[in-house]
Amino acid sequence: MLAGRQVPRVYRVTGRGDLHEFLLNAVELSGGTVLYASDPNQVPVYIGLDAKGGHRVGLMIYPFRMTRRITRGRP
Repeated sequence: MLAGRQVPRVYRVTGRGDLHEFLLNAVELSGGTVLYASDPNQVPVYIGLDAKGGHRVGLMIYPFRMTRRITRGRP
């Protein structure tokens, strides 16, 4: 628990820097301002932003790529 809230486990990852950059660019292109962004080598990605109209928003994102790789045990 952190600040009275349950928080998910943070995982170390590699090769997702481009996804992290994509998310930050999307915030800025939509008119928002990134106030905080977690490390690009961890999941979930946390982004704190100031949206249009002065609204502050916190995002928790699990970015992933869609692939055609078959994984055993998954439909």
